[in-house]
Amino acid sequence: VEIIDKNSEKIDTDAMLMIVQYCINLKGMSVRYPYILTVARNWVQDGVRTMDDVEAKLEEYDAQKDQITKVLAALGRKGSADIEEKQMFTKWTKTYGYDLGAILTAVKGLKSNKSFKKLDSKLDEFYKLSIFSAEEMDDYQARRDHLIELAISINKSLGIYYQSTDHEIETYIVPWTTKGFSDDALLLIAHQCFITNIRTLDGMGNVVSKFYSKGLLTSESINEYTRIQLERDERIKKIIEATGRSRTVTQTDRDYYSTWTGIWGFDEDIILYAASQSVSR
Repeated sequence: VEIIDKNSEKIDTDAMLMIVQYCINLKGMSVRYPYILTVARNWVQDGVRTMDDVEAKLEEYDAQKDQITKVLAALGRKGSADIEEKQMFTKWTKTYGYDLGAILTAVKGLKSNKSFKKLDSKLDEFYKLSIFSAEEMDDYQARRDHLIELAISINKSLGIYYQSTDHEIETYIVPWTTKGFSDDALLLIAHQCFITNIRTLDGMGNVVSKFYSKGLLTSESINEYTRIQLERDERIKKIIEATGRSRTVTQTDRDYYSTWTGIWGFDEDIILYAASQSVSR
C-alpha cells in the first residue's frame, strides 16, 4: 500500500489493516480516514512496514503505558493518551533520550494550561539547548526566571515596557550577561541611560558596548570610571571658564584635553595659563 505519494513510501497491506484496526480501537468506528493516514505515515517514517513492525510498535506503546499515565497525571489529565501523544512520548524517550524524571521535571516548568503540546515544545527547546537531565532543567529554569526578573528591572529603569521579555532576553540580556556584566552593572547602566535620555534597549546596548570595550563589567568599576570622568569634566570646565566663556563640556573638549595632557604632556597650570591668554586674542 502506497501511503505517501511524494516519497513512494509503502507498507504491507496486512500491516496497514492492523493500523486501521488500532485506530478504530482507539477512536471508535467514527474515526476518519485522514487520521488513519496520518498515523500510518508517521509509523512508516519510524520504519514500520510489516505486520511484525506494527506488532513491535504496539508492544512499545504498551510498555510506555505506565509512564505515559504518570505524565498525564502530572499534566492534570485523566484517561489515556491519543496516538499523537504516544508518538510525542516515543520521540522524547527514543529520539531525544529523556527519562521519565526529566519529562516530569519539564512538566513542572510549564505555566498555565498544561498540555502534551506545550510539553512537547518545552522538551524541543531543552533538546536544542542540549539540556537532558532533570538537574539541568531545574538550573536552566531558575536562570530563566532570574533573567526575566532582570529584564523587567532593566525595562523599569529605562521607562519602557514589553508584554513578553523572551526576545529581549535572547537578543540583549543573555549576550550582556555572557560578556560578564553583573546584574548591578546592567541596572546602573540602565539608570544612567534614563537620566541621559537614552530610552531604548538598542541605545543601552551601545553604552554597554562602550563599557565592555573598557573592561568595565561591575557597578563598582563603572562608578569609579564615571567619577573620574566627572572630575575630568570639572577640570575642562575651569579651562573653558578661563577663556571667558561658560558652557557645557562637549566631547570635542574632552578630545582636545586628552591630546593636550595625554599626548603633548602639558600640565593643568600651563593649559589654564594658555586659556587665560586666549581671552585677549
